[in-house]
Amino acid sequence: MSVSMRAVPALAVVLLASVFVVADDTPTKADKKPAASAKADKAAEAKPVRLTKPWKDLSSLSEDQKRQINQIHRKAVEETKAIEQREKADIMALLSDQQKAELTALQEKEAADKKAKAGQKPAKATGASDSSAAVKEEAKADQKAQAGSN
Repeated sequence: MSVSMRAVPALAVVLLASVFVVADDTPTKADKKPAASAKADKAAEAKPVRLTKPWKDLSSLSEDQKRQINQIHRKAVEETKAIEQREKADIMALLSDQQKAELTALQEKEAADKKAKAGQKPAKATGASDSSAAVKEEAKADQKAQAGSN
């Protein structure tokens, strides 16, 4: 009984100390991020962190490590987008008006081909299910024919 009576004040001290440690981790004004990125970080922290391969296959990652890996990945993706946009702008600056028009026509043709190809996929899937239904019907007819001949 006396051991548990001593443990209560010790537990209270530990809990109070942890509150002070957590309170000490609050960011100062100098540490605060711009409002837009702070909102994005809060939204990212609210959801479970989804990682890309090979990181998602590591089972021993802590939640903090997962969050940090996710932030590093997001930053890298943003930087890659910025580099690609800068590359495109630099290349477009080199092209003549005629070359820009040709490029636009090529891009429009690619988009139309991609859209047409996407439109054909459901038709193929439907055709596949129709052919599988036909195969099933043939199998049933074969079974009936075999049953009738027996």
